[in-house]
Amino acid sequence: MRILQRLWPDMTFEWPGALALVFVIALALVAYVFFQLQRSNYADRFSSPAMRPNVVLAGQGWRRHVPVLMYLLAALTLVVGLARPQTYERVPRDHAKVILALDASRSLRGDDVEPSRIHVAKTTAVRFIESLPTRWEVGLVTFSAKAKLVREPTIDRIGVTRAIRNIELGVGTAIGDAIAEALPSRRETVPLTVVLLTDGNDNVGLVDPIAAARRARKLNIRVYTIGLGVPGLGSIGDEAEPANFDLLKRIARTTEAKFFVAEDRESLAEVYRELRTTIVYAKAPREITAAFAGGAFVFLALGGFLSALWFNRIP
Repeated sequence: MRILQRLWPDMTFEWPGALALVFVIALALVAYVFFQLQRSNYADRFSSPAMRPNVVLAGQGWRRHVPVLMYLLAALTLVVGLARPQTYERVPRDHAKVILALDASRSLRGDDVEPSRIHVAKTTAVRFIESLPTRWEVGLVTFSAKAKLVREPTIDRIGVTRAIRNIELGVGTAIGDAIAEALPSRRETVPLTVVLLTDGNDNVGLVDPIAAARRARKLNIRVYTIGLGVPGLGSIGDEAEPANFDLLKRIARTTEAKFFVAEDRESLAEVYRELRTTIVYAKAPREITAAFAGGAFVFLALGGFLSALWFNRIP
């Protein structure tokens, strides 16, 4: 089955129990090999080496096994098809929600991203939400010492962008609270994605960030994290600190999402472009039973053709 996994890495089976029939095919192969060995022993027992060419027709050695191999491959392919294999394809989502959680702490005054972390965060965030499909709802959470849902998810892009531009910085960074504040926006019928943009300096808050990430995972919500700044570099301002991304990596990994680094305006814009492609498309199951049924037919036809061509018969 490793070959199938290489061809279709995301393959699953609706009826995986049917794959147990592979052992029946394996037994048939063993029986065929055993029969061929016995046949060879029988020819040796009742004929001399000089008479053997008269008992076994010349030129049929390896050929007589090929049709049988084709039939066994056909049976194996049919068994895989019987298990109802399906893979996944990317399809555009008709409707979804995105909560943009923006760090509003004073550490975003840092100038390791020119002209400042917060300026780049605001301008590129606006471009990102404007690039999303128009039917998608976008909400905004800002956080410093406390997290606040500034805008409920809405298709009103103007209101969200205005709220982003009017963000004022405060003291402290409560990353866990920001994630927890975004989760209630989830509805059963509409998938929700959280995009967390911060320099990673979590220092206050009521909710542990990893605990919040685990809760998001239980709700099937991915939290994509974007680290803003350059780790280890100093920056202006008394409250500004070097970026710290270890926590952001753990949050993304916990929710089965991705972590991105944005060291400047251009790289953050590139992150948003990649992120848009990632969340706009969803994985939809696609059954590929017909492909295996067609493959089995090809193996059967090929085996019959070779048998008729070489031996003037179809077993």
